[in-house]
Amino acid sequence: MIRSGIAADVETFGYLIQALCIDNELERAYAVLWQLLDNGVAPGNVTFNELISRKGIEGYRIFNNLKDRGYAPDRVMYTTMIHGLCEMRWLGEARKLWFEMIRKGLSPNEYTYNVLIHGFCAIGDLEEAWKLHKEMCDRGYKQTTVSCNTLIAGLCKNGKIKEACDLFEEMVQKGISRDLITYNTIIRGLCKEGSFYEGSRAI
Repeated sequence: MIRSGIAADVETFGYLIQALCIDNELERAYAVLWQLLDNGVAPGNVTFNELISRKGIEGYRIFNNLKDRGYAPDRVMYTTMIHGLCEMRWLGEARKLWFEMIRKGLSPNEYTYNVLIHGFCAIGDLEEAWKLHKEMCDRGYKQTTVSCNTLIAGLCKNGKIKEACDLFEEMVQKGISRDLITYNTIIRGLCKEGSFYEGSRAI
């Protein structure tokens, strides 16, 4: 393309970076990105999301570098980065980004809440997880299958089987659909606690 005298634009480089990420050629993808940034060019949000979601610490470094260069991440980018930090168990940093995005006028949506709730459940901080869940509901976001599954999994993982079963039953009362993940999670939790009979009844 370039040899033919056709100059590649930022969209072309964005597609190239995404293709490299799909092929798991992350180092080459980062090299292309840094070359673009050094030339004062920034690809679109989709490209950034692809990169920062692929590699934890490196993704966080890119995210912070972008902000230092004056780039303003959107809610999707913040949510992607919060998810990555939660996966690394960096809940303190994830919380900082949470408050940062709110200060910048970007309200967390249901997905952002669920990402952070899952993060706190993963480290056993159920109190904070429930607090976030209540805040999510108070802000007008309805309980969904995903949000309930996240809490049920966290409760089961931390030995709170009764509370998990209560939420499992509450889903029916509130008209929230249970899916295969809901059933598998509650059955696994009951069997893990030795409640094989109760687990079999849920099938």
